[in-house]
Amino acid sequence: MPFGHDPFGHFPFGHSNWSRKVMTDMVPKYLRQLDEDSDGIFMSIVGKIETSLDYLINKIDLLTNLRDPFLVTSKFTNTVDVTITDSTLNDDGTISITCVVPDDIGQGWKSEYNDFEYVVIVPHKVEGALTVSGSQLPANGTMTFYEPEQLTSLYGDYGVVPDRYFTDSLLRGEVANAISWLNLKGFQNGYAYRGNVSGFTVNVLPVWKVSNGNENYLDNSELTEYPAGSGELYTTVEPKWVLFDDVAADVVPTSGLYREVDISLLTLSNEITAVDIDLPLGYDSVHTIHLLNALDEMGNPSNWKLTDINGAEFYFETRTNSTTLTVAGITAPAVGVCVIEYLGSVQENEHWAKTNYLIVEITPTAALDDIPGDSGDKTGRMIQKLYDVKPAHIEFMTIIESHSGTNINPFTVDGIFESDAIGWAGQKNFDVIPGDVTSADDMENVTDVIEIT
Repeated sequence: MPFGHDPFGHFPFGHSNWSRKVMTDMVPKYLRQLDEDSDGIFMSIVGKIETSLDYLINKIDLLTNLRDPFLVTSKFTNTVDVTITDSTLNDDGTISITCVVPDDIGQGWKSEYNDFEYVVIVPHKVEGALTVSGSQLPANGTMTFYEPEQLTSLYGDYGVVPDRYFTDSLLRGEVANAISWLNLKGFQNGYAYRGNVSGFTVNVLPVWKVSNGNENYLDNSELTEYPAGSGELYTTVEPKWVLFDDVAADVVPTSGLYREVDISLLTLSNEITAVDIDLPLGYDSVHTIHLLNALDEMGNPSNWKLTDINGAEFYFETRTNSTTLTVAGITAPAVGVCVIEYLGSVQENEHWAKTNYLIVEITPTAALDDIPGDSGDKTGRMIQKLYDVKPAHIEFMTIIESHSGTNINPFTVDGIFESDAIGWAGQKNFDVIPGDVTSADDMENVTDVIEIT
């Protein structure tokens, strides 16, 4: 009988006799005495079913393992190599492969050989052959078969298609983190998360439409005409303004465009002399800080930021007076020299309005070094995966692939190789965000893909 060190036998030696513990030892003593006085009928019944009960609890313990993407089997868990010496097509459409059949291989084992999938129907160990299903006769060589695995079924639960070229860790990571990026569908972090679990750095830029003279505030390099020849102008520059309530009127002109003021006048050096007791505010805490120099330039504090001596960033909550303010942060800012700067306020209007277009910057990481195929293949599959987190009403205007990892202005790519527009048929999975009212299986095209080398 297995044994362990706690009342139920867990940690680290195994399990105790669970059925006997629950069915008899936990029964009140006077009931056990009654059973003994009745020739132990109840104990006799327990003795006959305790093996089945122990089997049941072991199955229950294993059930959670069947839902854990890091514990279930994958196509990399158990594999065997088979050397093909000949292959023939049978009358029923199956394929007979002549080889030495390993003892481990059985029905349902699969192989992805030369980009074709083969599934074992019957292993003939005596005859030295495998009957498999497949669409093409395999060439002589070494085929790697893997046992039926459970990870693919977990992919299906989240409506995700496994990438057949991924390593074991990337495959498991996609499933384990699926709920995270599904919960962030439509958010900028959702695109970044979807890229991270697939080996890419993904940055998404919102696109604004400008008209009625607002384009005159921008350089030509910051504008794009889309579609070409339409006269419709777009930018990735946010309509940030200096608000009267945010900044004292005698510092810079207010109610003007943020980029047209001398921003150095709104980047102020100061010193934190003391920090008071933290007050809880959800995930963050509110910290009261005292400044050495009066902060007369600040009005409404909500669009101002503080960077302390250690480089940690904090955003202002309230302003008691010119030297006493509160900031929000997980930790308190450090006492010492700090920098306080005005961030501007995004003020959207009908002539500088956010659109349903996005510009996507994709940068492959070192996690993809062991994945076969060129960068175009990997990027193409990543583009399709972005549709997992894209709401129905959003369209990708441009997708930029960067191999350098540098920040790129998507509207200053003249002279860079630009591929022909490609129709990445990103089949959308069933929408999980309420309000996405569209067919779950329709296809959409990406307008443009630009490669930065």
